[in-house]
Formats: sequence, structure tokens, C-alpha cells
Amino acid sequence: MLSAVLSTRSASCSCVRLRFNRAARTFNPICCFRFMLTPRLSFGTKLLDHRTALWLLLPIRNSVRCSGVDAEWWAYRRGSMGNNRPIVNSIHRHWWTTLLALPTGTDTPGYAALRRVWADNTINTVFVDESGDLRSKSKRGIYRTDSEDHLMVALFENWAALPDCSWVAPFLDACGIRPSGNVQAVGWSYEYTQDRPGKKPGKLTADIVVYWQDQNGEAVLVLETKKPGNRQWGEKDLPDSSPYCDVPGFDGIVRRYACMLVAADDAAAMASLLRNQPVLTWERLLSLQVEAFGRLSVPSALRAFLVGAIVHQGAGYGIASAPFPMTWIEDQPAAPNIKEQAPQTRADRRVAYWRPVRQRSVGSPSVE
Repeated sequence: MLSAVLSTRSASCSCVRLRFNRAARTFNPICCFRFMLTPRLSFGTKLLDHRTALWLLLPIRNSVRCSGVDAEWWAYRRGSMGNNRPIVNSIHRHWWTTLLALPTGTDTPGYAALRRVWADNTINTVFVDESGDLRSKSKRGIYRTDSEDHLMVALFENWAALPDCSWVAPFLDACGIRPSGNVQAVGWSYEYTQDRPGKKPGKLTADIVVYWQDQNGEAVLVLETKKPGNRQWGEKDLPDSSPYCDVPGFDGIVRRYACMLVAADDAAAMASLLRNQPVLTWERLLSLQVEAFGRLSVPSALRAFLVGAIVHQGAGYGIASAPFPMTWIEDQPAAPNIKEQAPQTRADRRVAYWRPVRQRSVGSPSVE
């Protein structure tokens, strides 16, 4: 005989104890009572997550009529199968959960540039399936964490959190460009589409366009991005032969540049095709951001948080960056070495780290 217990978290949820009838191959309710616990289905000592548990209990819907179970429990089931989780199947429900750096309002240039990406229904094809999960009809769009559309916006938009243009010159230098004097203004956008009457191709969409003003006036840089592992490059992707700079929208701007933004190992593998053309790697991009945020005149703990956020973000996409300026991190052991090196002793595990000499919050007084 096999017993199962289901518990659901709700203001007025119910718990049903079921007994499995092997002969009839059905679940029979044997009791019903009010309870408030984390959703779980337990078979002996084995716990299954709530998605599996709910699927296993589908056969009892028409047979269980205990007080408060039918309407409330099935309402919970419909709400728990992906209807309100922010990320399902590596697909974001909202565009603003894809970023670290959010715009400050809908009336800002940053919001307008981001709206060009998240509001495009020709590439964003997310829908909700019958089970309430998020699915996508295509492999494109900012909402999919495995797409180039998502990667380029999520990582490049970090620049928006910096208060001035001091990062622009080092960034341009990494792209093989030297601005004329100080950069006075900068702007950028994604998926800039332009028609090219009488030319081939007749329409082009630039992944990222960076615009800046310096002592010699205006200039633009077009970045062609490829997510790590994507080595399907064509001639139009290469900076030297890129047609992305030849669009009507850039009329009047003499200085136009192109650069590829790819993973370091992909750039190395495609070196013969690139022929020393301008290439910026994702790793270098994040390192530049780490360095820029590491120079901010803010409390050290806040600076460490900002740097850590970028390092953490990159790691989630399989992209490593230098943890500047926290050089002490270089000496920290990696996970595979913990067991062998044993950096923590038995006595260490018994220290009251919750009672430090100084409070952990920045700038607080010493605790005597």
C-alpha cells in the first residue's frame, strides 16, 4: 500500500491524505484537514517538486470532493504551473527582469531604446501553453536567455548605470578606435533597422549602434554580436566588409566604424577569417565594465556589490571577467579544490561569525 500527502501554501488551503488502491489503480481520499505548508508530495522518504506532484495527482480531480479541496486546490494548481514565475523554461515573463540596469522611467532615452527590443513582435514570440508554461515559437527575442538579442542587451546595458562618459574612451580603444579628445556625450540603441533603396541587402538591422561626440564632432560604431559558440559568420558580419555603416540613418556622420562582439575562444577559432579586423570579446566587455564600476567614488561595500553583480551576471552566461579591483579573489580556491585543500577546520565551523568586532553594515560604529 502506498500513501501520499499533499500540502499547499494558501490562506485557506487543504491537505488530502490519499491511499493508492493497487487493484483499482486509483487514489482514494482517507482524510481532509486544514494545513499550511510548502507544496510537496511525499512517497516514503522521497520528495518530488510541486510540478511532478501535481501531475501525479491529476487522476483524483473528479473523485476528491473533500471540503475546500476541489475549488481551492485546483485554483492553486493553475496558479503554480508557471503562471506567475518570472522565468520559465529559460524564458523571462517581463523584459525588465532581463537587465541589471533599468531605466529610471518611461520618458527616458534608455526606455525608448529598450522598447525597440522588447516590444518587437516579429522576433518576440513568447506564448503560454496549456499547462501555463512559457514557450517561444522562435529562438530569438530578449525574453529568451539563450538568444543573442537577450545577451547583447543584458550585458551592454550595464553601461547605463554609470554617471558619466569616462568609460567610453577605454571601450572604444578596445574596439580599435581612438576618439578625438574627451568624449562629451554618448548614446546607444539596439536592433536599428534601416532600408537601403537600390542596394543589397535592401534592409539591414544593426545589433548595437554606439554614438558619441568628441572634439571632432559626431561618430558612430556598429557592433555585430554573436553569442558564445556561434561561429556562423558571413562576409557582411566582418568589420572590413560590413554594410551596416552604409545606411541612410548615418548620413552626415563622416566617422563610421564597425566591430564584432564575440566570445574569446570563438575569435581565436575564426582568426583566419577575421584577419586582424576589429574584435571586442564578451570577456573584455565585462572586464571594462568591472574596471569602470570599480573606479566609482562610492562606499567600498557598494562598489564591491556592483562589481560582483557584473561578474555574477557574466558567469551566468558562461563569460568570465577579471574581478578588478578585488585582486584578493585571485587567491581564492575553486570548488573542485575545496575537498582536497580543506580550507576550513572543525574549529572554524564553531566560530560565532554573527558576532563580529564591527557591524557588517558600512560605516557603522564598532561594537564594544
